[in-house]
Amino acid sequence: MVAFQRQGWDQARIAAKLGLSIGTVGRLLSARNVDVHEGLVKHAVQAAVRHLDRLDYVTEEALEAWRQSKERRSVVGRTAEDTGALGGTSQRTESIVQGGSGDPAYLAAARAAMAEQRQMLGIGAPKQGDGPDRGDDYDIDLSDEESPASDPPAQPGIGRPA
Repeated sequence: MVAFQRQGWDQARIAAKLGLSIGTVGRLLSARNVDVHEGLVKHAVQAAVRHLDRLDYVTEEALEAWRQSKERRSVVGRTAEDTGALGGTSQRTESIVQGGSGDPAYLAAARAAMAEQRQMLGIGAPKQGDGPDRGDDYDIDLSDEESPASDPPAQPGIGRPA
């Protein structure tokens, strides 16, 4: 019966082929389809949970790498000078140091992972001015605490002319 349904047969054709009533075919296929649907939903939820877990890991690793990159300083170039005055030598060495402010590529990776998580969970993106785009230091707060409420909306007749 399932093989016929997969081939696109309608219930009347399946019923005629198997010598069953259309109602019986409908009930049997409906019960089977519900079981298949439930199995697919369960599988999809499990896959989504695994993917969200991986995204959590990517976010944590990227943020930790960013924190570590803020602490790293590296020498990217050196210049040396040999004066050679009166047969003697003197050297002047200059080192160019980079680092200390963090590699923004790690933040970009973390933000991309968090954006994908929000999309999967149906959560909107942060409002403008709520995150690192403010221009200040990248201070990421992912706590569940409510932010202080803004001024309550004005009520008609209170505080404004009618």
